[in-house]
Amino acid sequence: LKEEVPKEKEGEEVKELTSICNKISIPNLRKNCLAVVEKNLILCEKLETEDKNTCLAVLNQDPSFCKSIQEEDAREICYKDLAFLSGNASYCNEQENERKVSSCYFNFVSSSYFSFDFDSINTHLCGYILEGPDRKLCYAFAEDDASYCGENKKCLAILNKDPSLCKSLDIEDKDDCYHGVALTSKDQSVCQKIQ
Repeated sequence: LKEEVPKEKEGEEVKELTSICNKISIPNLRKNCLAVVEKNLILCEKLETEDKNTCLAVLNQDPSFCKSIQEEDAREICYKDLAFLSGNASYCNEQENERKVSSCYFNFVSSSYFSFDFDSINTHLCGYILEGPDRKLCYAFAEDDASYCGENKKCLAILNKDPSLCKSLDIEDKDDCYHGVALTSKDQSVCQKIQ
C-alpha cells in the first residue's frame, strides 16, 4: 500500500508477510492481516463489523469506513491503521478531537520509525502532536537524535538501543520501553524482559 514495488519483488514480499500473518493465533486478527497483505476485499467482507470497516478503509483508502464505526476506540484504531498502512498521516485529521489527532500522528511516526520507514517521518508531523513527552519523542525519531529526549529514559533507551535504561521505569512504561528497544535494535531477546 505504501509504495509501488516491482511485481516479482511484491510476490516475494506478499509470501513473507502472509507467512507472518499465519503465525497470528487470534483468528480475526489473522484474517484481517491476510486481507490487508493480499489486498483481498472478499476476506475483508468476511470480518466482523469494526474489523471489516477498518480493513475496507485501508484497502480502499477511504476514511468513511472508519467514520461509520460506532465504537469509539475501534474507530480511533481504524484511523490509525488507515494512516499508517496507507502512508498518509493526513487521515489522522479525520479524528474528532485534538487528543485523538495527536495520538494518531504519534502512532504514525512511531510505527514508521519502528518499521524503519524513516522517509515517512518529518518534524512537520510532530507539530500535530500535543506538547509533552510524545512530541519530544517524535522530534527524536524524525531527526534520529537522542538530544531531543532530555531526561526521558524511555526515549533515550529507544534511540540509543539500550535496554538497561528501561529498568527504572514503572511497569507499563518499562514494558513499552523494552518493546521499543527490541524493535529498534532488532533484538528479540529484549522481549524476554517484558513482564
